[in-house]
This record gives sequence, C-alpha cells and structure tokens, in this order.
Amino acid sequence: MGTLGTSEISNEKKKKNTINIYPNPVKDILYIKSSNEVTKAEIYDTVGRVINSMGVKENTVNVSDLPKGNYLIKLFLKDKVSVQKFIKD
Repeated sequence: MGTLGTSEISNEKKKKNTINIYPNPVKDILYIKSSNEVTKAEIYDTVGRVINSMGVKENTVNVSDLPKGNYLIKLFLKDKVSVQKFIKD
C-alpha cells in the first residue's frame, strides 16, 4: 500500500506595505492608511482619464470637487504603486 503525505498551506497575507483607503464611499476627504509614506496620488475616472494629480499631505486626499461616481486612485509610495477603487458620494 502507498502512503499519503500532507503539507500545510498558509493563506496568511503579508501585512507589510498594506494600503487601505477609507471611508468608501467618500464625501469630502479620503484617508489613506499605509505603513509607508504616500507621496503622490492620481485620480482616474472609469474610462481611464486622469482627473487629478496631487501631492499627498498627512495621508489625506480632498475629493470634495469630484462629481458623484466611481473612481480609481493610484497611490505612489517610495518603492511601490497601489491602485484602489473608491466611490464618491
């Protein structure tokens, strides 16, 4: 007869360099939670057009001028770029 072996599969995500945005949906100020400093942000509409490009101060982005809708925000860190979806309410 044969033998059956098992191996452990880990589903643990790396918590290093995790980036979150909140609240979502957002009305005025989008907050960025990141273990590294975010230096720049670009906001895109659903067609892929750049709506706004800005420096990020204190991990916040003012989106109060945007019309209601769905957007993407590209966040630039020292060694990484992250794209997140958000809804402007």
